[in-house]
Amino acid sequence: MYADSDGDSLYDYIEQKEIIAMYDRFHLIELDPHDADTDGDGISDGREISYGPLGVADRMTITSFRSDPSNQDTDGDGLSDGTEFETRTVQVGPGAVKGANSPQGASLRDQTQSKRIKTSPLDPDTDDDGLRDESEQNLGLNPSSATSADPRVRQSQALIESLSPRQRRVIGFPSMYGRADIDDASADFDFVIDDAGSSTRDKLVFTALDGTGRTDTWLGNKQEFSEGTDPLDPDTDDDGLTDGQEVKGLTKQTSFWGRTSLTEDPDLSFGTDPTDADTDGDKYWDGWIGVYGVGHTDNVILYREHLNTGSGIEGNEIISEQAGYHGTWEAPSPSGIDIDGDELFEHSNLHIGELHWRSVDDSQPGNPTSSSVTPSPSLSVEVDYDDDVDPVMLDAVKAAAENYEMYDVDVTYYIDDELTRDDLTHASGSWWTDPDNEYPPTTRDDADEIQENYHDDTENKVYLYLTPSGGGDGLFKAPDWSNKAGVASSDGDGQWGRNFGMVVFQGLC
Repeated sequence: MYADSDGDSLYDYIEQKEIIAMYDRFHLIELDPHDADTDGDGISDGREISYGPLGVADRMTITSFRSDPSNQDTDGDGLSDGTEFETRTVQVGPGAVKGANSPQGASLRDQTQSKRIKTSPLDPDTDDDGLRDESEQNLGLNPSSATSADPRVRQSQALIESLSPRQRRVIGFPSMYGRADIDDASADFDFVIDDAGSSTRDKLVFTALDGTGRTDTWLGNKQEFSEGTDPLDPDTDDDGLTDGQEVKGLTKQTSFWGRTSLTEDPDLSFGTDPTDADTDGDKYWDGWIGVYGVGHTDNVILYREHLNTGSGIEGNEIISEQAGYHGTWEAPSPSGIDIDGDELFEHSNLHIGELHWRSVDDSQPGNPTSSSVTPSPSLSVEVDYDDDVDPVMLDAVKAAAENYEMYDVDVTYYIDDELTRDDLTHASGSWWTDPDNEYPPTTRDDADEIQENYHDDTENKVYLYLTPSGGGDGLFKAPDWSNKAGVASSDGDGQWGRNFGMVVFQGLC
């Protein structure tokens, strides 16, 4: 009578032998005759295998098995054999995705179904759609069916079929012609569109962070997993470029003789790493503007679009993370300051990237794939001030330089001339240019003359004049600016009734 010490329906003498398992490849397994479930996957050893005749010497050849009794996850798909062995109930649909990547709209969040499914512990992709079983389950998909009725798949299908063959090619969709038979693997669940758009083109094209009309670039779920990106987050590394834009390139909307069209933008398509905010290692992030720790990134990508439509940034469009900061050791950061006195440097969560400097400032190079082509933004400011200005304000101006370091801009303030009432009234000219003779004279004409008379280094330094109060254009005076945390007037645009284009710091202590 043969013994079965652990009651797993395998005799001890079998479990004590070196067993040759034949799955995927030949390999040796060892079983514990005193543990009915050697690998701890919830399925007894006897249920996982069926054994054949004794092999040579002390070895036992296994002709087949249902799953490997020495491996909790035989097919390596992320689901344990115990999970896949039995028919189970799962939640499928957009609403099954929880956490930061849960759907933004209530219409999708509410779409969830219970499904009875069974996947194979011997096949990492039970439905052969190119996605591993666990990956599908994490996306709220049915891993036992390649053509699920998920509304996100239907949305992908509808979007692609509404596009011309040329538009499909430009946005990176692999099939230009005919019906787009999109399944779970080829669908792009995080393709960025502007939901407020009234037409397909309005939804497809949005104002990007550089102010240019652009689209997202198609990156199907299967390719997202291949690239190591998150198929539910448009911008995995939070650098302000979508995963598709980094892998396949950017698009732009062009206009000619009143006709608009979509084209590729080779000037800004670098092939950056979608999983690394700083591809070239120079500590400047790849895109225009990125936000550390933002989680789901639709609102960052669509920031300029939201800013220019409706009532501006409002409701769930607000990106609260941009107001915070992080340690420079937590993410690439060219500079930073010690905010909390712990002798460790912090950086704003908002990162101004290489494409921003490349786009807005001709003096600043920027190539996110070359560490030798990197921006180094700096600014020298000559500061004159009214003799009524509180000295604390001057200290605050000097301290403001540290604030710019939080955004990687090297700003140096040079405190220069203290201007008296006599200096200012002389600079402001006659009653003809200053009919109300207000003091301090901070109307546009007055400020022009102050700069002309007292801005010493016009070649190398911009000019900042500090005053305890502000004015309008002479006839329409602006409210007093005292006791404000800081006021930046507009540049005036040469328009009547606008404030002069200077920055006034007040009470920044």
